[in-house]
Amino acid sequence: MQTLHAQSVPLHGTNLIEASAGTGKTWTISWLYLRLITVYGLKVDKILVVTYTEAATAELRDRIRKRLADALAYLEQRPHAETYESLPLEAPLHDCIQRLQLALVSFDEAAVFTIHGFCKRVLSENAFEARMPFETELVTNEDNLLTELTDKFWYQHFLKPDALHLRLLQKRGLTPDGLLATVRHFIGKPYLHTDIQPVTAEAFAQRQSAFESALQACQQHWASEREAIIGLLLSGALNGSTYSKRYVPNWAGKLDAYFANPLELPYEILERFATPH
Repeated sequence: MQTLHAQSVPLHGTNLIEASAGTGKTWTISWLYLRLITVYGLKVDKILVVTYTEAATAELRDRIRKRLADALAYLEQRPHAETYESLPLEAPLHDCIQRLQLALVSFDEAAVFTIHGFCKRVLSENAFEARMPFETELVTNEDNLLTELTDKFWYQHFLKPDALHLRLLQKRGLTPDGLLATVRHFIGKPYLHTDIQPVTAEAFAQRQSAFESALQACQQHWASEREAIIGLLLSGALNGSTYSKRYVPNWAGKLDAYFANPLELPYEILERFATPH
């Protein structure tokens, strides 16, 4: 760990700089930028400065431009705010002045961006290679877009649901907001893969048909053997600690209600009957 000197730190290779708030990060960046212009002769469109927020970008751009203008005033022996005696001038003074003049004239081309702003520029300039539209829009808040997509999906699949989506509504009590909350954590993560086997409406309809056939058989068997089944349960034929006799009337009542209105059957019963074993 060593103290950073913006006027002399090497500008080649990679440097990791640690700095807390108020330690002069913007001052240091503007000095490094000045050295790249005067010492190395780089043009403003060849220097990339990236920061986090739009406000920081605007401030940084303004501070860099003022630094270049102040250094030019120093070299031209005009009034200036700081002294630049420590600025190494490896090129002739006339060349350094010309470099600063050119940098100020072309400063509109300076690449000072937020991270997302720089990414947008790269994608726009390399749209063909990136297989992206030539005209792109940067969306900083995607909530409205996600809500619109959720509403469209809901309209397509749940406005007039087939048997599969109707059962999902009955089991999950889905709403558009609830559906979006379920998938929101996976948005923007294309590297994730799911192992869930797809279920089509046709496959579900076949299972539902099998369930209805099994349910009809159960209804007929319960109607004809109800009293015998209840008597068997009350006789102690089953494990009394697991199947207490006092619950038998309640169980029978539930079966009566289920078979009277099969649509009210719990989803777990439907799933067990409809899933092949």
